[in-house]
Amino acid sequence: MKDVDPIASGNMIIALTGPSGSIKSWALQTARHAAPDLTIEAGTPEYLISRIEKKRVGIVYEVEVASVMKQADRQGYMRTWGELLDKAYGLEALEAGRKRAKSSFVEDRGYYVSFMIAGTTRDYAGMLTLWPGLKRRIFFLDMEEVAPLEVWKPGSKGAEMLAKLHLIGNALKETIVILSLKNHEAVKEGMNLTKRELKARRFLR
Repeated sequence: MKDVDPIASGNMIIALTGPSGSIKSWALQTARHAAPDLTIEAGTPEYLISRIEKKRVGIVYEVEVASVMKQADRQGYMRTWGELLDKAYGLEALEAGRKRAKSSFVEDRGYYVSFMIAGTTRDYAGMLTLWPGLKRRIFFLDMEEVAPLEVWKPGSKGAEMLAKLHLIGNALKETIVILSLKNHEAVKEGMNLTKRELKARRFLR
């Protein structure tokens, strides 16, 4: 196809961050329930690779980065968790040998899996100390404030919004969007703009 380049990077690693009590976990769980068919269960690196080998396409949701950090530091079996994210970002081959079952192997570019994780600023600091290579691969979304109590009151509006989000997710699974960039110089100029210039042009609030 004309003017269409192959995907260079594999996926997105979206990191929700903010203080305790903000909507990190809620937002992550809502996204998971909106598209259950895409959910890949979180777990040890070996377990994740086995699930990716089976499903090939989906999203891994990790609610507590702090728990991953504790297990990586103290018990060791999560030590390769960050390396798995690093490889999956570039769609590299994934392999895990399992003691009580057959080994798992997913070939290079044989899958398309994204990650959505949640934690506090302190959690991510520890994570990037263990796996500094992830710093340039993660897209951080700051939840900033603790949600007021009235947000959590049950009502029909939340169910309606979740139903709409579910419908959108189903529609997107059958949709392909291709953008043809006619003016390459304009794209290069946009990439070189400073944050102040972007704000001045009202691209950022």
